[in-house]
Amino acid sequence: MGKTTVASAVLHDPRVISVYRIRYFISCELAPTVELLENRIADALSIPQANRGSNLTSVIVNKIRSGNCSVLLFIDNLETVWEVETEQAKVDRFLEMISTADSKIAILVTMRGAQEPKTSFPWDSTVLSGLNACDATTMYEAFSKRSTDASAQELLSKLGGTPLAIKLFAMLVKEGDKPSQLLSSWNIHGTGTLEIGGKHKLSSLEQSIHLSVFSPRIDDNTRLVLSLIAHMPDGLSTSTPWFEGFESILPDKLVLQPVLRSLRRAALLEESEEPSRWQMLPPIRQFCLRLLDPNSPTLISLVDLYVNEVTQHYDYASSASQTIILPEMANIRSFLLHGSNLRPLPTSIGQASAAYAGWDS
Repeated sequence: MGKTTVASAVLHDPRVISVYRIRYFISCELAPTVELLENRIADALSIPQANRGSNLTSVIVNKIRSGNCSVLLFIDNLETVWEVETEQAKVDRFLEMISTADSKIAILVTMRGAQEPKTSFPWDSTVLSGLNACDATTMYEAFSKRSTDASAQELLSKLGGTPLAIKLFAMLVKEGDKPSQLLSSWNIHGTGTLEIGGKHKLSSLEQSIHLSVFSPRIDDNTRLVLSLIAHMPDGLSTSTPWFEGFESILPDKLVLQPVLRSLRRAALLEESEEPSRWQMLPPIRQFCLRLLDPNSPTLISLVDLYVNEVTQHYDYASSASQTIILPEMANIRSFLLHGSNLRPLPTSIGQASAAYAGWDS
């Protein structure tokens, strides 16, 4: 989320303009075939229909070569066509031909997820992660034309540095909404708060996340894993016993590691290093919390897992228990709160809550 926002800023950066005097924005939206993509580019280059012929790629290259300037093609949301199974190899060949045809041609591509086109040359890829607090504030103030008050700062912290979310927040403030009102709305309605008209992915945070979570590459089992991890404020630990326990409660003998890799490729999860955890950006987590029925059997099994572990490791003086419990305190609290609202109550929920209170003190 925020790919187009960031790439557009690159497209208009004076340093880029000094090298690429001619720059084209090509949207892949509603262009699910290479033929349609080629014609979008031909339209941008003002190539007449009569001159396009059967080998449009060559016509495009020759048109660019005929000029005296370096050209930057910005192809936005390439996944629209690249994720179509019958088109993927064609997209790769098209990009290969365009990129290697002339040194004057450069291509900037945005795609949902962490995968990249399969070409003979390496792509200089960047997977967008959250902006740091300083950059998030700078972006907010640039778009809103307002200084950052306490309410704005609190909501920015909840947005986790997500560029699209920050831009939509700033645009709403610029239109006249108060940061305090938007903060209150976020605490109640979550991602549905940030919308500036319509249900387009660039104007609605909810729609943008929905497109990623329900994309063709995310099947039901993968979405289930994502929804379960959303109930973990600190993400899924890769350490024992949490990772193995999480995998054990999944249906259909689902193998967890390939699912996590799929979610990473879709840019819905990222793995931190120290400590090693699978986590998601806060707005994605906010959205995914609503996907599972609170009484989902798999979610209840996960609650039972945490209840049993904290009940078993009640010895605060034990270094082994400390290693297991202390890093999971936020997740334990989340599942105990969820468990306390279930009926009937999970077995040992009272004992587990008492053990947690002892650890928390």
